[in-house]
Amino acid sequence: MAPAVCAGTAFSPREGWTLLLDFYREFGFTGELRFGVEARVLPLLVVRFGAASNPDRFSAGFAIELSRVALQAAANTHSDLGTTQFYAVSIGRR
Repeated sequence: MAPAVCAGTAFSPREGWTLLLDFYREFGFTGELRFGVEARVLPLLVVRFGAASNPDRFSAGFAIELSRVALQAAANTHSDLGTTQFYAVSIGRR
């Protein structure tokens, strides 16, 4: 696996909203700019959207947070690999 570097920032313009921006580059490849938004739309529901360049990709997902358990699902598009789905269950402190 090639070494990589990533630098970014996150900004919360208001409670329940986070905007993210980063630059990622794997050595030997062209770098990519990535952007994301996370919003708590209900007390238990968080939605996420994102986009990246090189190759152009889009992602969307959500989390349902119940006490100490979070159920998460997301999908990511890719020009060569098609759509990939992700699922997670997180257990921890809140």
